[in-house]
Amino acid sequence: MNSHGNDNWKAKLVGGGSDGASVNRGRNNSVATRLSAGRPYVLNVHCVAHRLELSILNAIKTNPMLVTVQDMLKKIYKHYHYSPKALRELRAIAESLDEKSVKPTNLDDLLKIVSILSLQFQKDGATCLDFLDSLQTATMHLVQLRQAPGTKLQELLDNIEHRDNNAFYRDNKLSSYAPFNYGPFQTIIDVVIDKVSGRLENPNDPTKAILQATQIFDTGDWPRDRQELAVYGTEQLRLMDEHFGQFLVNIGCDRGQLQQEWMQVKAHLGTPLEDYNAERVVHAWWNGGQQERRPQFDGNANGQLDEEQLLLDFMMNVV
Repeated sequence: MNSHGNDNWKAKLVGGGSDGASVNRGRNNSVATRLSAGRPYVLNVHCVAHRLELSILNAIKTNPMLVTVQDMLKKIYKHYHYSPKALRELRAIAESLDEKSVKPTNLDDLLKIVSILSLQFQKDGATCLDFLDSLQTATMHLVQLRQAPGTKLQELLDNIEHRDNNAFYRDNKLSSYAPFNYGPFQTIIDVVIDKVSGRLENPNDPTKAILQATQIFDTGDWPRDRQELAVYGTEQLRLMDEHFGQFLVNIGCDRGQLQQEWMQVKAHLGTPLEDYNAERVVHAWWNGGQQERRPQFDGNANGQLDEEQLLLDFMMNVV
């Protein structure tokens, strides 16, 4: 950082993320402890993408069916990955069944919901708000999947016909088939939800409370009722003020004004669009000190409209 001209980077640091290796997050002389030395407010976040991978690996290890499926898929993947001849034969079989040939991949690629979540976690510029929203969305998709088979599984089941005590898949007789039971799949989903929640929603995670508090900055979650909005986020802002107090003082922030400025932000951004009054906003903005800071505007010069009216006309024409 110093070699790139960022000599003051430590004074600006409020957090960092890394994988769970001891050299990064260990208790003694790790990167995290050194970054936090003299700066107790620095948040050392365990990389959510790595935690997600670890949670899935734990889910697989604790369920014999998942272990079997993972082992089988790995063998299939290696067989077709290293044998072009076998892959050509697979495609020929797929064409004879009027199916689309897809090269087998590892288990992680087949877990679509988890794969999408992982990609969301790895996006450039992703914030803690994005992390919380993505995690909640993925959890809801998993819960939905637990209630009924997903699109791909249902498509497979719809193409299985029963005739004369035999099962057929697109008129091809299945030599070994048992009536479908969704129970084991529900058990697998339960394990995945439990492990993902345990890793990513760990109540003992010291950074969890602060990360959750930042949700107040997502205006989409703000209450519409004015009375509820008036008190919304007060406790969360107090929590962040206490945690980052030393940092805020170091950068010259007047902590005593935080709650008042937070109320002003809510008053400005929390107004529903249908109640937005451009004339009132311009009037408040102009009389709030802009007139003194912009002496180049001459009031009512040569019989022209006054400066406030000019600004209002401009804004209304833009809108």
